[in-house]
Amino acid sequence: MLQRGIGLFDEHANVTFNQPLMVDTLVWYLLQSYGPQRIAYDCGWGQALAQAMDDGLALFYLAPDWRTHLLEMEAPRMRGKMKLMPLPAWEPGGRRTSVWGGSGLAVTKDGRDPELAWRFAQQLYFSRGELGKRFKDTSIIPALEDAWDLPEFSQPNEYFSGQPLGALYTRLAGEVPPLWTNPYTIIAEDRVNQVFLQAVEYYGKHGEAGLHEFVANELAAAEAYVHRYVARNVLSKL
Repeated sequence: MLQRGIGLFDEHANVTFNQPLMVDTLVWYLLQSYGPQRIAYDCGWGQALAQAMDDGLALFYLAPDWRTHLLEMEAPRMRGKMKLMPLPAWEPGGRRTSVWGGSGLAVTKDGRDPELAWRFAQQLYFSRGELGKRFKDTSIIPALEDAWDLPEFSQPNEYFSGQPLGALYTRLAGEVPPLWTNPYTIIAEDRVNQVFLQAVEYYGKHGEAGLHEFVANELAAAEAYVHRYVARNVLSKL
């Protein structure tokens, strides 16, 4: 969704998932997961995933930066057999990366010393000299762009066939789509997931005939549900 520019909400908390491009995306995903030409397979996590990789059960794996380090730890026998590439674009010249989850930092107002906590956070996030070492230990790209030219980001990684992980990820950083969240994000996610599961059931009974129309109708109903849920929050109107 995010790679195609579709979010559950926009920056103003408006619901944005009920659109034709979303219908097309859900149907495409369904056919890759359940259709006769499906390409997806759930390899699990942890040791189950490591064994699946070693057995060659799947050829491609989604890999945000943090996952590359997990693979090195959990599937060491794949050392030198893996390589990274940007996501295939949906259309020529399109975005070739996306977002898996999100991260943030919060300092509570009722903490003993919020100002001290903020200074400590700045020390962790913006100490340029430490960020290269941290990337070497975690493979996670820091938010401070001024650190991306440190030598650790261009060093080859032997697990990934000598590729410079840091350079590969930082080249895509400017294409990362926005991920807007609010107190209703979980509700919207749940409704979209329900639409997908209903589409799977419909597809199992009727095939592709009328599938797009069914998904469009269910998305419209899901959007209406989210609007009704938000409208019940009297505090948001104060």
